[in-house]
Amino acid sequence: VYLAQAPGSAGKRGVQAFFATRYGGDLGAFNEVWGTALVTWDDIQSVSRLGTCPTGVGIVDDLCAMRGPRDRLLDRMAFEAEVAGRAARHADDALAAVEPAMLNLGPRLVVSPFFPDLLQAIAASVDVMSLNNYDTRSTANVLLSAADRDLVAALGGLGFDPFERLEQVAAVTGKP
Repeated sequence: VYLAQAPGSAGKRGVQAFFATRYGGDLGAFNEVWGTALVTWDDIQSVSRLGTCPTGVGIVDDLCAMRGPRDRLLDRMAFEAEVAGRAARHADDALAAVEPAMLNLGPRLVVSPFFPDLLQAIAASVDVMSLNNYDTRSTANVLLSAADRDLVAALGGLGFDPFERLEQVAAVTGKP
């Protein structure tokens, strides 16, 4: 989504800054992980996608990212955590401007194999974690291979059992 934005847009500059910081300015390491041949970090402004996964939202690109190179998935997870944390901070600032004592219920998360970094980034700015907590075991068994489910678990992703997931969210975030 951010890479598809116009060159120079705030989102595209944010992606560039994120990667430059994440890779400690080592463009060669970035090129190796992502299979690119960028000459300068500014070249990200002309990139509309990275990797081989289809662009979009939802399970298709999530599965592709999980099945792809681990370094790319870790980059994606870190970027999603950065964006989610920033959004949660902005919302918290807006609520505090209206009423400093207001209970911040945070964004309502839809069931997904959320990873700890994303949850912790949101939790830093909210009082309570809010999520639609459905039993997704049968869906996960249809959409994900046993290897995919094991990978989600190995990466610290939340489980598919709704009661287990609530305990995991509380353990990861320290929030109800």
